[in-house]
Amino acid sequence: MGRSIEIPLPNQDEVIIIDTDDLGTDAAENDTILKILTNEKAPLHLYLEFAKEFHRLGNADYVEKALEMGAERGATEGIKDMDYMKILHTLALHFIKMATSITKPDQGSSRSSFVTKATELLNRVENIDPRNVWTAIVRGNLYLANAKVSDSLKAFAHALNDEPKNLAALVGLGAAQLRSQDFKSALKTYQKILTLSPEMKPDPRLAIGICYHRLQMIDESHTAFSRAVELDPENPDALALIARVEWNQSRVDCDAESLEQAIEKVKIAFQFGRKNANVLNLISEGFFFKGFYDKAEITAKAAISNADSNIVKAEAYGIMAKSLHLQVGINLMESKGKFSEALEMYSKAAALNPSSVTYQFGLGQMYIYQGEHQKSVDCFEKVLAKDPENLETLKKAASICSDHPKLADKSLAFFGRLQTLIKKLSDHQESKDDVGLFPEPVMQAELAKLYESSNPAIALKGYLHALSILEADSSDLTAVEILNNIGALYHRDAQTQSDYNAALSYYERALLAAEASKDSNSGKYDLRITIKYNMARLHEAVGQLSQAKSEYQSILEEHPSYFDCYLRLASMTTNFEESRAFIRKGLFVDRKSSLLMLGTSFFEDLSSKLNLRDSRKTFEEVLQKADKHDHYALCNIGNIYLVIARFDPKQKELHVKKALEFFDKAVRVDSKNIFGATGVGICLAELGHFESARDVFTQVLEGAVNMPSVSINLAHVLVELGQTKLAIMHYERVLKKTAEKTYVLQCLARVYYIVAKTEKDPVSMLKSLNCIQRAIRNDPGKSALWYDLALVKQQYAQIMNDQSTDKRTVAGLKIALEGLQLSHRIFSFLSEKKSAQGYDVKQAEERADYSKAVQRISEKKIHETSVFEEQRSERLQAIKSEQLRVEKLKKEADIAAKEKLQREREDIERARREIMQKVKEDNKKERELQEFAEEEEAKKPSKRKKLEDSDESEADGNGLPDDENKKKKKRRDKKKEENGGEKSGKKRRNRDEEDAAMRVGKPSTKSKAIVDSDEDE
Repeated sequence: MGRSIEIPLPNQDEVIIIDTDDLGTDAAENDTILKILTNEKAPLHLYLEFAKEFHRLGNADYVEKALEMGAERGATEGIKDMDYMKILHTLALHFIKMATSITKPDQGSSRSSFVTKATELLNRVENIDPRNVWTAIVRGNLYLANAKVSDSLKAFAHALNDEPKNLAALVGLGAAQLRSQDFKSALKTYQKILTLSPEMKPDPRLAIGICYHRLQMIDESHTAFSRAVELDPENPDALALIARVEWNQSRVDCDAESLEQAIEKVKIAFQFGRKNANVLNLISEGFFFKGFYDKAEITAKAAISNADSNIVKAEAYGIMAKSLHLQVGINLMESKGKFSEALEMYSKAAALNPSSVTYQFGLGQMYIYQGEHQKSVDCFEKVLAKDPENLETLKKAASICSDHPKLADKSLAFFGRLQTLIKKLSDHQESKDDVGLFPEPVMQAELAKLYESSNPAIALKGYLHALSILEADSSDLTAVEILNNIGALYHRDAQTQSDYNAALSYYERALLAAEASKDSNSGKYDLRITIKYNMARLHEAVGQLSQAKSEYQSILEEHPSYFDCYLRLASMTTNFEESRAFIRKGLFVDRKSSLLMLGTSFFEDLSSKLNLRDSRKTFEEVLQKADKHDHYALCNIGNIYLVIARFDPKQKELHVKKALEFFDKAVRVDSKNIFGATGVGICLAELGHFESARDVFTQVLEGAVNMPSVSINLAHVLVELGQTKLAIMHYERVLKKTAEKTYVLQCLARVYYIVAKTEKDPVSMLKSLNCIQRAIRNDPGKSALWYDLALVKQQYAQIMNDQSTDKRTVAGLKIALEGLQLSHRIFSFLSEKKSAQGYDVKQAEERADYSKAVQRISEKKIHETSVFEEQRSERLQAIKSEQLRVEKLKKEADIAAKEKLQREREDIERARREIMQKVKEDNKKERELQEFAEEEEAKKPSKRKKLEDSDESEADGNGLPDDENKKKKKRRDKKKEENGGEKSGKKRRNRDEEDAAMRVGKPSTKSKAIVDSDEDE
């Protein structure tokens, strides 16, 4: 119901009353009203009021126009009040809604335009009041529209921090949480909204039910939707959602009654919302399950037209994709178109709802049909990123990758995850014996196929395991394939006759199983021919050529188009003409391959130079009539011109340049063509551009490490550039890896020969000789090697002759002479041959004569060296004798010097002892004189008197009577007499010891003088 809006007139007490029911589709009337607001300078909030009414009436254009006029007037008049900010907020939200309603890729510019306008309006509001809550809310919605979910969560959280009960902020937060798949948080947010506003429209119970459903709480989800329907029985969204829950549950439970109830709810929902996209999707899905694919598509298109949500649109596109997908193959004439449409629908669904694993899985299947296996694997990996234990997706991914060598590593990884998941589901304990095993026979066969190159033992174990499962289930179609594959593995890796016997046994079992079917259209019957061909290859491998030939011809009688049989028959015969006859029979089956093989046959047939011309013409026919970019033909023509250049030295440069053109074209066609790039390098080397050739071969070698021919060519060029050490390194590296040792040894001998000749180094020539001898042991019948052997021995003798006299020995020269004599015999023998291969007979004859000349020189050098060595020996002997004489004299002088020194030391020691003895005697005399003097002094009376007086005084001092003192004195005198001799002796000994100590530690003046004078002497 409408209402009246009053527009006050300025400076008047009058108002203009507008009945909103009169607002309609009349653009002129609507424009007039909006002009009145501007002309009469009406309050800004009236622009908002009219915008609300236009919105109620569904007139989006005038909603936008009213808000834009209000915003323009506010900016012009410099108004910064709350009403102006509300207008800016509302207009920004309007633009955000317009942007989110655009989902078509071709309308991306319009969407960007709306987003830009909304952003500009928000910037204007922030300049007025950056802390306004509604600014944060609108900013959060803008982030959400741009899929910046984390930023939108922050914006809404900021708004709720200021106003925790702001419903708009809560609704935005809930939407952002749903978008980020944080369903628990979203559930709490919508429950809070319901608490704050139970009557809110749209009903928050629907969002609550969706959260419960995503959390796998199906009963709670059903309750929430039921409550919404109870409060509003005509709500089509609520009816559609509860119908969806019951629909899904009835399919899980296979409950027809529940399904009928769900269908009834869909019908009711359709009555109240014929344009409701959710309802239309349910109806479309119903048509899909009933097989009414056309009706399903029509209804889904209607849902897309009415949907305002990417998720809902994605669901509609998904239903259309499934309908089209199932129709692929029903009508062969329309399959291609249906397939393209299905691929397009899945792509749109996946783009609108990237988190859906269903659409990614469907899109992956479409890419399989289209042959874009890498894209299909990418889709399946997206599914597994969200659902790592999706068994069906793992099987698909593993199966696809198993058919492509480049995806083999991924396939093994998928199989590993599959095995882990199956063991987890079956509670099976892992074991080392389980490597390469799988419980399903088909997947087991695919897994075994992956291991065929990397680990044949595991592949064989896998095929045998698959065979045991199939035999237990009596599923013989795939068993035929597996039996054939087991036989092929035994055949391919056969080392003994028992391996060939095992292969033949499995081939025979496979053939019996295949021939048991009478239906020539069955897969088993088709395998029969392949098995027969494999058996023929086996007989060829074990040398049963007649039987193999018979089997190949038998296959051709039944299947004249079996091209490989022609090739095998051609390769079995040693006669080029017969071989080419078989190849020509294959021309009507596979002309290009036959021509390529025919050209190769002519190229390898050296019986006539004309064959080179025929070979070139055959390859040219391939380029002209079959494939002008065939790299094999291009490279072979290049090789032919190189061969012609060697036969025609006068026009060599012309032919090499022609070869370079073809090799260069082959590389341009395929930049990874190693053979073409190698040809380019060879041509550059032949033209003398060795540095450029080296660069080419170096680059090729980086991508072809295991190709010996590239290393050999690089070594050839390095030799020409004088980088012999590097060349030797490359030759020796190839020698360890290649079976063609004879040629490499020849090359190695050549580079050592060059070093020896350049540096006059006999050691390098001996290394060259060693290489030639090893090559002869590998191929003793090759005359060219014997020529090289003779040449090296001859040159070794020449180098030894050229050595300076002091660097050569008679023994070395004699060895060289022996080699020279052998060289002469070899050259003589080779010069007598009528047909020579790999050497010039005339040169051999000349070399034989030259050997005689070198021999004479060698004999002369031996004589000179003998004389020199004798003279040198005599000189050395004389020098040695002189050295011995000098050494003897020196030794005698040393001995004499030592004896003299010893004598001097002995004299000094004797003198020292004499001096010491004399000092001792002097000290003794001095001591005796001192003792005598003391005795004489003791005999003097004055001293005795004095002593007696002192004794008396001492006695008096004791305080004893005189008689007692006298007696005591007598006893003391008597005792002194008894001990007098002993004390005297001790005293003397003590003095002797003191004297000795004095002599050792501190000699007397007299002694020192004597010693000093002795030293002076």
